[in-house]
Amino acid sequence: MKEKLTLAVATSDLTLPIINGEVTAEGIDLNIISNFQTNRIQFIERMHANAEFDISEYSTPVQYISWDRGDKRFRLLPVFTTRAFFHRHIFVRSDSKIKKPKDLEGKSMAVPIYQNGRWMWTRGVLDDFYGVSVNKIKWFTERPERIKVNHPGVTIKRLPEGMSNVAALEAGLVDAIGSFDMQKSKKIVPLFKDPKEEEMKYYRRTKIFPIMHSLAIKKEILERSPWVAQSIMQAFQRGKELAAETRDKMASQAGSMNVWNNGLRDQYDVFGEDPFPYGLDVNMPTLETWSNYLVKQGFISKKPDIKSMFAKGTEKITAPW
Repeated sequence: MKEKLTLAVATSDLTLPIINGEVTAEGIDLNIISNFQTNRIQFIERMHANAEFDISEYSTPVQYISWDRGDKRFRLLPVFTTRAFFHRHIFVRSDSKIKKPKDLEGKSMAVPIYQNGRWMWTRGVLDDFYGVSVNKIKWFTERPERIKVNHPGVTIKRLPEGMSNVAALEAGLVDAIGSFDMQKSKKIVPLFKDPKEEEMKYYRRTKIFPIMHSLAIKKEILERSPWVAQSIMQAFQRGKELAAETRDKMASQAGSMNVWNNGLRDQYDVFGEDPFPYGLDVNMPTLETWSNYLVKQGFISKKPDIKSMFAKGTEKITAPW
């Protein structure tokens, strides 16, 4: 008898083969909730607040924080639906004296929200890789935080109501910003003159392609049908392979599987054939780094047993797909 489960996941080239039914999960009748207009953050917030879905795209750091606070409703599946470098997302004014990461010390930086995974990674890498004392940066945010967290020694203030961080930078109210979007204003330039080259250098030295989102599944589903974890992983693996085939045929087009949008030669050279590996074992160094950053930034009290946060038997994809 098949498991009937709901799956909430944002539409991307990685997930589209599952969403459109080209790939199915063995033994599971999936009711998939997704469309191109749905912001993946909506799924995360609905899952966190009400456990609304059986399986959902989920914030990896939110799972760390929830686990640390005793909330163990979900297990993660090591299917990482989004990854992102941060280097291309830090901007300064074109007339700024900030020329390198270390220059951010003693300055102010605005981000959409302090607790977002991208900015957690940004602070961690600025500290760990570039030697920036991020507590010496005065932080500003556009909107209130989702979770109450105490950050000792950190200054965090809200921008004026309704003001974007871009507007704050243009007006000179802050010295730098982290923005999800590329900036077209001539007043604003990337901190790194060649973000792509900086990202390649970072990856070559660390072998880390920062993880943002994974899949969360309700614990009770795994208790009655532990095989579901592998079935979902196998389906997403096959979906990724189909997406890669399409990517290679349309290499000049932008897409989430194209880490850099100007072709695949550098991507293959830096990452090999798969920048988006699934499975716990191969991603453990990155997940351990997540732990270190979240402890240091005050989001969790201690490093967790990472394997316990994930479904059992997901170290590797063990069966053919």
